Amino acid sequence: MSNDIALNGNSARLNIPSIEEQRMFLMQQGTKEAIEQLEQNLSVPFYGLFNAAIEKYPKEHLLDSGYKTPDHELVYELFEIVKTKTGFSDKDLATEIFGFNSDRMIRYYKTGQRNIKQALWHRFLIMTGFKKQRVLKVIGYF
Repeated sequence: MSNDIALNGNSARLNIPSIEEQRMFLMQQGTKEAIEQLEQNLSVPFYGLFNAAIEKYPKEHLLDSGYKTPDHELVYELFEIVKTKTGFSDKDLATEIFGFNSDRMIRYYKTGQRNIKQALWHRFLIMTGFKKQRVLKVIGYF
């Protein structure tokens, strides 16, 4: 697609890619950024500290189907492990891992006042390297 423009009596022709071309460019850029992040993920420190904590509790919180909320004691313990190794505060956990604006929900999850939702728990387990990150196959650009 091209557009003619005029400025101060001078004209020029702009070649503007189609919406489809722009969309594909954005998808390609996003994919390249995702690949770069996945490669960076392979070089973070390995601590191996979750296994002992998780062994003490039922395992249904690790399942994709048949999920049951983890015991709040386990949530507390794993959050504290991450805070100790990263130097994060509850506020940092809230913003960096869960995208929350405050640490209120972190306190609720740790005390059992609220149950952590499956998507948030699995995000936490993925971001802490305990669960494999899934990459979805694109079947087409519609």
